[in-house]
Amino acid sequence: MELFDAIKGRRSIRRFKDSPVKDSDIRAIIDAARMAPSASNSQPWHFIVVKNKPIIEQMAEAVRKATDQLIGWSMDEKEKRKLEGYKKSYYTLFEKAPATIVVLTEPYISDPEIILREQGFALEDILLRRPLPGLQSVSAAIQNLLLAAHAHGYGTCWMTGPVIACHEIINILNILNIKPLWYPVALIPIGIPDESPDARPRKGIEEIMTIVE
Repeated sequence: MELFDAIKGRRSIRRFKDSPVKDSDIRAIIDAARMAPSASNSQPWHFIVVKNKPIIEQMAEAVRKATDQLIGWSMDEKEKRKLEGYKKSYYTLFEKAPATIVVLTEPYISDPEIILREQGFALEDILLRRPLPGLQSVSAAIQNLLLAAHAHGYGTCWMTGPVIACHEIINILNILNIKPLWYPVALIPIGIPDESPDARPRKGIEEIMTIVE
């Protein structure tokens, strides 16, 4: 598949067929992910491919429990209803996919950030000067992963909502035996698409581009 066709044709897929994902395809997709650029070539990523259905179900139940806790804390009825909907669909849709890729990263602290901390800069000021280069790195790897999956005929969905379930007693970290200092930044369900969603609206190029000559 030609690169620009893959970029323009990729969609977020939320319904999948029961067909399995081939291990050889998973390896090729992860191989594309690891080719992404990263801060100081740190390559701060690891990918856990979960095919075990009982484990996926445990992860989904942990997400539901964490979302229930959020609902209990919320004082806004509209927000509670929205979270109830997320719990039933958006946050747990990975449960219906034949496989889920859990994307991990580890803390990345650059020398400039260390100096800024030593000088007593507040976190928000540090973020303005060093806007999360580690997270930008793993995000580039995720985009490679999504495009490679699409080129192989699979659908994916970049999900950050389920990461809420990483700090409870029963959580994704201990379900998958993830060791410190690694932590999840996204879950990517993957499988043969069982839907063909239309492209979502995009801002025009004139709205998002400025040329300084």
